[in-house]
Amino acid sequence: MQLSTADHIEIQQLYARYAHAVDGLDSAEDFVACWTEDGEHRLYFRAPDFPRGHDALRERSEAVRAARTRPAHHWNAQVLLTPSPEVATGVSYQLGVLETGASADLTAPMVYHDDRVEADGRWLFRRRALGPRGWDPDAS
Repeated sequence: MQLSTADHIEIQQLYARYAHAVDGLDSAEDFVACWTEDGEHRLYFRAPDFPRGHDALRERSEAVRAARTRPAHHWNAQVLLTPSPEVATGVSYQLGVLETGASADLTAPMVYHDDRVEADGRWLFRRRALGPRGWDPDAS
């Protein structure tokens, strides 16, 4: 698979839609819209409870929104894409900022391991795994 310039732009927009939805700037439905029907979200600090599928992803998104006590901002950076015949895999860095009034707290930096697929002309996450550098998302 070759990735066109349009593919790169659409994947970059997927990352932006995801971050806005995770941070609560958009709805839980917008979060779910970033995923394939069988999408799986692996977060190392929630192992082995990894939501899979739109219903489970929606439920997790709604629970996170309800539990959040202060606004969060989420950055994905240094996105590397590796095309293969069926999926564009890759890694990116993640950094979060939690608002604390006039200042902010940084979260621990982490690494995403992603599988992205094109479906109906849109790029979507099939799997996102987030953990510290060196974490093996397949070992959980």
